[in-house]
Amino acid sequence: MSQRDRTSCSEARSALWLDCVNVATFRGEGIMAAYLIAEHKIADPAAYEEYRIKALAAVDRFGGKLLLRARSVEALAGSWQPDRLVVLEFADMASLKAMHDSPDYQALIGIRNVAAANVLLAIEAA
Repeated sequence: MSQRDRTSCSEARSALWLDCVNVATFRGEGIMAAYLIAEHKIADPAAYEEYRIKALAAVDRFGGKLLLRARSVEALAGSWQPDRLVVLEFADMASLKAMHDSPDYQALIGIRNVAAANVLLAIEAA
């Protein structure tokens, strides 16, 4: 295989990779994933476990998925030290908000607030 052929193959692989990875961007679809980042400082572990199980069922019903649940978080800058950190992914912000605003999830907020001090952030990927 000549140098030119190797270069062409390399460029083709790069182009294919870009096409696969950035389909929504290149097609101009504009639909971006959304993430819910939750910090929980747990006060009542039993209540938190009840909330966690029911909340994940609600997340699943709206097409969300658990990406990360961490008990050990190290701040590299600043003083933020969450007790528990959770990252959920949704297809888009509308799905995230539909889950959060659903009667099933709204019914869990009382349990969540007894179980822990909470901060929830909704983030749309750019």
